Amino acid sequence: MVKDLELDSIIGQESTRVDYTDLMSKCLKNDKKAQEELYNVLSPKMYGVILRYAANQKDTEEILQDSFIEFFNLINTGEQESPELIIKRIVHNRIMNHYEELIRSQLQDVFYPHKDEEADDIIQDTSKEDLLPLIQSLPDLKRIVYNLFSDGYTLEYISKNINTTEFAVRNYIDSAKNELRKKIRNEPEFLE
Repeated sequence: MVKDLELDSIIGQESTRVDYTDLMSKCLKNDKKAQEELYNVLSPKMYGVILRYAANQKDTEEILQDSFIEFFNLINTGEQESPELIIKRIVHNRIMNHYEELIRSQLQDVFYPHKDEEADDIIQDTSKEDLLPLIQSLPDLKRIVYNLFSDGYTLEYISKNINTTEFAVRNYIDSAKNELRKKIRNEPEFLE
């Protein structure tokens, strides 16, 4: 099961607390101003999440737009969950759907024998601003798996969603961390 996380922890920003009750009731009445306000509150956070996964700006904007279309259709059905949780779940599903074919074509049971304990510390000590372009430069599948894991999804959840073993997921994560460590330290890239 997906672990529910605060959006702030996912993208490292402090959000202002918003009373969604009034906004949601207005959105249910198709109030365009309320929809726009809700979009303006939630979209920057979701943009930041999508940006870590997406291969480029076009994909980021496309996933964001599709996510909010689905979001507004869903809340019009009377969905009662928090808008932040709804949009977060939709965004992650849209990302997975967007890259589904790519994931299938690149998926293989990889064996990465070296768990790099040092990589976790190096990544942790790197600012989010410096880390984002490095994460974006990872190969697509490593980037997606690494981000899902970083967002708190379990190995079991990730493996089921990309149709591989938990062992393979763990190896992709370790390989991504090792690659990030090399990029942070400006070490030469070697074939793994």
